[in-house]
Amino acid sequence: SALKLFPITEAVSIPFIRQFIDDAGTLNANETMEQASDALLDELVRVERALRPLRETSCAEPRSARLSPAAEVRSARPAARRRSALR
Repeated sequence: SALKLFPITEAVSIPFIRQFIDDAGTLNANETMEQASDALLDELVRVERALRPLRETSCAEPRSARLSPAAEVRSARPAARRRSALR
């Protein structure tokens, strides 16, 4: 996406949050919140594993040395076609 963010639909909903916070300010999650947090973390790990090769490829060379996707497409075109496109 344009912001280089990947949406994760899993979430931990905490309705009426004040009822889950004790006097020391600690959140005491119920079983539903615990299950939701497990699902969220599992999804986050799954997405991280899927995106890791993209990060490793993009971090392997300095940013200045990498071509943008648009520049890669332009450089792949035959020179004659690039010249005719500039007219």
